[in-house]
Amino acid sequence: AFAEGAVGPAHARVVIDVLDDIPHQVDHDIKVNAEKQMADYARVHTPAELTAIGARLMAHLDPDGELTDD
Repeated sequence: AFAEGAVGPAHARVVIDVLDDIPHQVDHDIKVNAEKQMADYARVHTPAELTAIGARLMAHLDPDGELTDD
């Protein structure tokens, strides 16, 4: 989305921050799907809205907050 010019640097930073927060214990295929979803959302939402969407995604991936990285 960024390479196509569909989203700006602020959108890309939010997506990267969300993806960096996904714990390593989460399956690779789920991470790939999360990246695609965030990129799709970035095309139609502001960076602030995208931050909230990222928080919801993280709550879905780790609802009890027990997955952590050492």
